[in-house]
Amino acid sequence: KLLWATVTETNNDYFTIERSLNGYSWELIGTVDGAGNSSITRNYEFIDTELPSHYSLFTTQIYYRLKQTDYDGKFTYSDFISVENCYDSSPLTIHPNPSCDIITLGINGNKDNQIEVTIYDVLGRELLSSQITNTKSEVDIGSLSKGMYFLRAVNTQIKFIKQ
Repeated sequence: KLLWATVTETNNDYFTIERSLNGYSWELIGTVDGAGNSSITRNYEFIDTELPSHYSLFTTQIYYRLKQTDYDGKFTYSDFISVENCYDSSPLTIHPNPSCDIITLGINGNKDNQIEVTIYDVLGRELLSSQITNTKSEVDIGSLSKGMYFLRAVNTQIKFIKQ
C-alpha cells in the first residue's frame, strides 16, 4: 500500500506509479487522478497487488516512485522508496544480518529434522552448503569475502531464499 500526500496542487492531471526490482529499470503499474488545482492537503493511495512477472526468489527489495504529470504534459519524478521483503512470508530468520563470521538461522514450525542450507553469490554460484537439523542453528560464513549473498533453505516443508 503506497500512500502520499500533496499540500497544494497546480495543474496536476495524474500520478503514475512505477515499480523497479533493481532501482534502474522502471515499469508503470498504475495511475491515480490528481486534483487539478488545490490549496488543501490531499491524500492519495495505491495498492500494488501484482507480483512482477520477472520477480524471482532472489528479489528482496522492490522500489517505487511517482511520476506527477500536469495537464500540459510536463512531469516530475519523486524520489524512490524501497520496500524490503515485501513478499517474504517464510518463517526463516537470519541473525545478525549483515554478518561477517557466524549467522544464526531460525526456522519456525519446522517438523522436518533436516534442512539443506546453501549460500550463493550474486551471480548464483554456490559457495557453501550445509545440513542443519535444528530449528535454530549456526552457520559459519567467515570464509566469505565482504559482499551480498543469498541463502537458500530447503526441506520437505520449506523452500526459501533470503538475501
